[in-house]
Amino acid sequence: MRVIGLTGQIATGKSLAARYLRDLGCPVFDADRQVHALLETDGHIIQSIAARFPDVVADNRVQRSLLRSYVFKDRQHKVWLEDMLHPKVRKAIQQFLQEHHRRRTPVVVLDIPLLFEAGFAKHCHQCVNITTAPFIQYQRMGLRGLSVQIQQAIVHQQWPNTSRQMLADVILRSGTGKREIRNTLHRMLLQSTLTRIRNAPHAHATWIASRAHQR
Repeated sequence: MRVIGLTGQIATGKSLAARYLRDLGCPVFDADRQVHALLETDGHIIQSIAARFPDVVADNRVQRSLLRSYVFKDRQHKVWLEDMLHPKVRKAIQQFLQEHHRRRTPVVVLDIPLLFEAGFAKHCHQCVNITTAPFIQYQRMGLRGLSVQIQQAIVHQQWPNTSRQMLADVILRSGTGKREIRNTLHRMLLQSTLTRIRNAPHAHATWIASRAHQR
């Protein structure tokens, strides 16, 4: 089984790339979705957040926008939250990989914003970094309702693209057209399968090509 890591700064087009990889037949582990689920359902995490930020939890529900305002203004808060969340995310990743290894799934994707920073890249055979022009990135964040102050704080605390690109095997730029992104991902899957997987390469290539043909 081949594991592809997908990463990128906020609002660079990572979710779109993940959606296209799903369309091409790859199961995708969405780390953001996993974190949201933990914030909604994990009693210990909710109680810990309420103890540290009393105004963030109302009716036993974490208000993510308020939590974000604390976390991205103070790095110590960010580190505290990540130290609590990341072990549980790691466990979920292991379960995801074990399940698809059992199923003999040819290719899976780990969609993780902190792929490099948190050491999740060690699970991957190939890492893809999504990037875009800064003005597009900030425009997209604005459309999400994030204030300029929060936008700047988030980008400042994330690894710069230059650092990500040094570690990535593939750099994919969004903002050049959706069809181009999809075609690039399709070529990447075919090339990585044909050149790097030596166990039954014909079966893997046929699987990916057939998924693309179905679309």
